[in-house]
Amino acid sequence: MAARGALGVRIHELVDTGKVEVITPFYISQVKKDENIHIVGTINGEQKVLTGFEELIVNSGNRPDLTNKFVP
Repeated sequence: MAARGALGVRIHELVDTGKVEVITPFYISQVKKDENIHIVGTINGEQKVLTGFEELIVNSGNRPDLTNKFVP
């Protein structure tokens, strides 16, 4: 748990210094790869392609916020 906390602190530092940009909510529909990685998805209802990635680091520890996503 200590290592996870340290990772969180480091990520916050990267965001705070502008080295990492957080784009949320971003719903991924496709990942493409050629020389680099391209991520296709939507943000605020508009399709967007994020480009220029050499590597993806995936955070699988979070759960999506499904509030108001389903109508009974």
